[in-house]
Amino acid sequence: MLTYSSALSGEISTIVSRTLHKSPSLIVEAGAVVFSPSHPPFKSVLVMRKPDGPEWKLPKGRQMIGDDLPHTAVRKVREDTGIPIKLVQHVQVRNKEHHHGIEEDIILDKLEPFACEKRRLADGTLHLIFWYVGIVDDERAAHLDRSQYDAMFMPYREILADHSITYSDDREVIESALESLGGHDGKHCCVM
Repeated sequence: MLTYSSALSGEISTIVSRTLHKSPSLIVEAGAVVFSPSHPPFKSVLVMRKPDGPEWKLPKGRQMIGDDLPHTAVRKVREDTGIPIKLVQHVQVRNKEHHHGIEEDIILDKLEPFACEKRRLADGTLHLIFWYVGIVDDERAAHLDRSQYDAMFMPYREILADHSITYSDDREVIESALESLGGHDGKHCCVM
């Protein structure tokens, strides 16, 4: 077991497991669970499939050189579905700051993924997928681009109950997105 001390906080942490994955066998991706802002809000999720294809799934894709992860998620939803989105900020991070010998608890709003998924494929590549929560960007929704996939909003209760989305890990991602929002109403988040 390895231990290390944070230079900033002085906290000591124990590393339980560590693995180094080298490129090109490592692929970094980002995606979004996109909720419809329509009435009632946060009740439907954007899913997509290839035209006439059988597999409904969540939009995600590979990070491009120069992209940060949030931009990758927004770009892939737009490219694949034609729908512009905004990401939802849902994480507040507590930091300790020292000013004139006084320690203060500072709360920082950060745009962080709500989950990171690891998939190892048969060819040996490791895919790390960083998931964000998004909503349709109402201001630009009228200007939808042509996309390479069929896209639609499905009620999330239907997706979770009857398996209308193809992959069980996508259902788990949707459940995690709902948990990260503090329930199923979107009241504990704000839009970036």
